[in-house]
Amino acid sequence: MSAVRTIGGAHLSMEQRQECLILLVDSFVQDRGMATLWGDPETAVDRASLGAWFRATVQMLGWNDGAVIAVCEGDEIVGVAILAGEGGGSRIVRFIGWIARVAIGCGFGVVQRTAVHDRARNRYRPDTRHVIVEFICVSAQKRGQGLGRYLFAAIHDANEPAGRSFWLETTKKENISIFGRFGYQLKEEYEDLGVTNFTMLKEP
Repeated sequence: MSAVRTIGGAHLSMEQRQECLILLVDSFVQDRGMATLWGDPETAVDRASLGAWFRATVQMLGWNDGAVIAVCEGDEIVGVAILAGEGGGSRIVRFIGWIARVAIGCGFGVVQRTAVHDRARNRYRPDTRHVIVEFICVSAQKRGQGLGRYLFAAIHDANEPAGRSFWLETTKKENISIFGRFGYQLKEEYEDLGVTNFTMLKEP
């Protein structure tokens, strides 16, 4: 295996950023949680539409603001994590831009269902300062090689000194034990848009 390293979004080239988006689409195109945003959890999302959603979402969170961590093996992007903080007024303009881009690229129904799910999950987020692990994935060809460990280590190392906890949700029950290896504990289980969601928390 070639040398493995993590890179923050601010240091990724345009080509590497595109590779991150492609990896996200590859990893979530058949994900039931994502498919609910298009109205049918049993149908895979159109790749172009999902790509537009991810592009708009990462642009809103900010490539240069610590929202993206990538794992490279040699020159290849083999893993990526997308993070979000507690939010705030400074992102209002970005959010308006997100609405416009997703409405154009995916349809306004996707905007509405994303907002519905965001409201639903907010009821289960911790009251303390926390980082949301929005998405985390490793290339299908590279799974089982410990690359997820590099991603989680980079996420935690960058944020734990600030005393933050880490929160995530998944629609895949098998992920509970995987995330548990990195210190995440199952907190809640809830239904939204026809899919069961599991929330997990790692304390600082």
